[in-house]
Amino acid sequence: MDVTKKGVVKDYGTIWCHPTGFANILSLKNTKKKYRVKFDSVKNNYSVRQFSSAKKACLLQNVIGRPSTEDLIKYEDNMIPETSQDRTS
Repeated sequence: MDVTKKGVVKDYGTIWCHPTGFANILSLKNTKKKYRVKFDSVKNNYSVRQFSSAKKACLLQNVIGRPSTEDLIKYEDNMIPETSQDRTS
């Protein structure tokens, strides 16, 4: 879906939106700049390691040009070199 329209949410700011979309999603990063955000870890079924790996995958996805999640999964581990930061964490 191509999203080309912007809207303004009171006390939040500018967002991208789709008038016929079933949901318009706010950025967690931007929401945290203005509001306290709580995460209920009791309702998930993921280990700390799985959560950490998913977070790294999202960061990587942004760095390499935001391929779709399906395309990112298809990449072989050796196609994307580790950074020095990855080795130290």
